[in-house]
Amino acid sequence: NTIKAGTLRKASHRMKGMWKTKYVEIRKGTFSYFDENAKQHHNILRKDVPLKASTCTCRAVKMRSVKILPGNSGGAVFELRIQGGPRRLWMANSKEERQAWIQIIHNAMIGASTTRGQSFLEYQTEHGNGSNQKNKNNVPPDSPYKSYMDQYLHVREAT
Repeated sequence: NTIKAGTLRKASHRMKGMWKTKYVEIRKGTFSYFDENAKQHHNILRKDVPLKASTCTCRAVKMRSVKILPGNSGGAVFELRIQGGPRRLWMANSKEERQAWIQIIHNAMIGASTTRGQSFLEYQTEHGNGSNQKNKNNVPPDSPYKSYMDQYLHVREAT
């Protein structure tokens, strides 16, 4: 069952600064992509990336050159990386869209820790994957606003 599907731009590994539009489908445990015009024929040139929490990371990245490239309207970039594999850069149309893709990818990962909780943003904050480690203690752990603050701090970090 497909959790999310749509188009993203993928950075070319052969030609720096070149972004190709790909059709992307996310299912539990798999991130699949293929040429946008091949989406009617799902298995043609499809590439599958296994989404395993133990070997896969997905995070927002800053790229200064994205907006100044000719023919590029800009966007928000994230990295999908498999341990021992290449760094794959993907571009969404906005920071909000990027965050939605990242959250869906994290939710689709297999083998997530039981301490991960409902939100991957909380998981990343709780495990110190950012500079906001000291800030997260500003909100009491039992506060109903804690998860919102954790999400805010994580999104702020990514921008």
